[in-house]
Amino acid sequence: MQTARVRYQRVAERREQNPAATRAAGALRRLDLAGKPLTLAGPSLGGGSVDIANLRGRTVLVFFWATWCTPCTQALPQLRALYAQYHDRGFEIIGVNLDTTSDPVKPFLTQRSVTWPQIYQPGGLNSPIAQSFGIVSLPTLFLVDSSGRVLSTNISIEELKTRLAELFKK
Repeated sequence: MQTARVRYQRVAERREQNPAATRAAGALRRLDLAGKPLTLAGPSLGGGSVDIANLRGRTVLVFFWATWCTPCTQALPQLRALYAQYHDRGFEIIGVNLDTTSDPVKPFLTQRSVTWPQIYQPGGLNSPIAQSFGIVSLPTLFLVDSSGRVLSTNISIEELKTRLAELFKK
C-alpha cells in the first residue's frame, strides 16, 4: 500500500492537467479515506440525485461497477442477497455506474432486478466521479458505517459478508 501511495503521489505532484494526474490524486484520496467521512453525491440514473448524506444512520455499500465488467455482473446476485438479508436492519447500497453511456444500464438493471439507487455520470472510468476517487479497476466497493465514516475502500464480497454479519449481530 505504501508503494502505491508513493507512486500516486509522484504523479499527482506533477500537477499536470491530464487524466493520469487527476486519477492519481483521486487514488491518494481513496487510500486516505479509511476512518473519514465519505462525501458522495451525483446525478441519479433515474433522474434527480443520490447523496450518501441522506443515508446517515445506515450502513452503506458503494458499488462502483459497469455492465461490461464480468466480475461486477457476477457479484450482483450476492449483493442482491445481502441487500435482502440486511436492508431492513439498516443496510443500503448505492451503485456508481461507470459505463461510458447510460444506454445499456437501465435495461440491464431491470432485467436483473436491481433496485438500489444508481449514480451515473457519462465517461466511464474517465468520468469526474471515477477520477475523483481514483477508480482504476472494477468492481470497487467502499463500505461506510452508519455515522458516514469509511470502513473500507477495497472490500471483497466475502469480506463484506463477514463485516455485515458482525455489524448486524442480533
